[in-house]
Amino acid sequence: MNKTKSKKFDVIIIAGGKGSRLKKIQKNVKILINLDRKKTLLGHIIDNLQQNNIKSATIMPGKNSDVIKNYLYKKNIKSFDLHFIEEKKLLGTAGCLLKLNYNNLKNNLLIIYGDLLLNIDTANFYEKHISANSDVTLFSHPSDHLEDSDILDVDEKNNVNNISFKPHKKKIISRNLTMAGIFFIKKKLIKLIPKNKKFDFSKDFLKLLLKKKYKIFSYHSREYCIDMGTPNRLKNAKKDYKLLKHKYYSLKNKLPAVFLDRDGVINKDQGPLKYSNPFNFLNGSLKGLQLLRNSKYLIFLITNQGAIAKGIISYELAISSFKKYEIYLSKNKFYFDKIYFCPHHPKKGFLNENKKFKINCNCRKPKPGLIFRAQKEFNIDLKKSYFIGDSLNDYLAAKRAGVKSIMIKRISNYKMNCIYNNSLLSAAKFILNR
Repeated sequence: MNKTKSKKFDVIIIAGGKGSRLKKIQKNVKILINLDRKKTLLGHIIDNLQQNNIKSATIMPGKNSDVIKNYLYKKNIKSFDLHFIEEKKLLGTAGCLLKLNYNNLKNNLLIIYGDLLLNIDTANFYEKHISANSDVTLFSHPSDHLEDSDILDVDEKNNVNNISFKPHKKKIISRNLTMAGIFFIKKKLIKLIPKNKKFDFSKDFLKLLLKKKYKIFSYHSREYCIDMGTPNRLKNAKKDYKLLKHKYYSLKNKLPAVFLDRDGVINKDQGPLKYSNPFNFLNGSLKGLQLLRNSKYLIFLITNQGAIAKGIISYELAISSFKKYEIYLSKNKFYFDKIYFCPHHPKKGFLNENKKFKINCNCRKPKPGLIFRAQKEFNIDLKKSYFIGDSLNDYLAAKRAGVKSIMIKRISNYKMNCIYNNSLLSAAKFILNR
């Protein structure tokens, strides 16, 4: 990836959090948490910025200014210019931005929360922000703790339609895509922040921007970014840091993936004239998904949903079904890196068919269009990847994309050069033992 030219934007680190949820196990302020004996979280954030050719940032330390300055003095960090802006009165994660010298700011600001262990390519993030011509671009990813996350509702072009802010109501119906605590914003938006009032970035500032119809864009990335705001997440982050997971998920690395068909692999297939219930899980399939989630592989769902074109289910109801599906999977400690589905079907003559989707597309399996789309969006090494399917369409799509196929059902009268396993669970165990 290209190196970021830091002169294009200013970097602001929000580090005034009290860390109340960590007080029982952590005495330091959150941004000075020790990742190991040599590196604090602040040191790691500085390293990541320097790797992106960024040589300076402004930190908003809240009441933590003296202790952070003392840390920098002891570490004698001279290669990075860190400016401090202190607050006598704490005004929140957005209200603090009014302390910045507006006239000296560049037109775009990169905002980073100081409780994040991250490894991101800021150049790629910035390019997506500019190309989308958005007022705000949110770094986003799926999560296994949706109940404690701000959840994004986006359209097919990744424009944010709405945000469900935590704490949530008991029942959430949403795709699994959450804000990570990293944002690009146009500096002009700062003028919308009320003066001398505590104003939170997410539930106050972003809510205001949504109401005023500013353009908000979602940058869906597989790059490593995890918040360390709870004891359990702090434990997991330190474990990941030791295993160098933050480096593994760098966009510079081509990663292997597991592509999965849905109906007939994860749940029972009700046949071509019905919409298959995704919650009718096959025996062991949830366990198989969980095993894959804890592996080195990215995980994608690649599914034909021709029932939409046939008029068996509406597009809107299918989307609602996917949302409920992702919520359920998240509660069971699993998420797909992304779901890709084809709503089309080329043949006509079905009762109540939807003509909008009756086309000969390049995304319906056996064509490999959705696999190639995932490859482009997530930098996937197809030669080291697997496709777990149950039909000839799955096998041919994998073959045409150059992906190794695992079939959980034998197709008669067709010779296949693939691996056979009798379930998703056994296929997952096979992949993990390679």
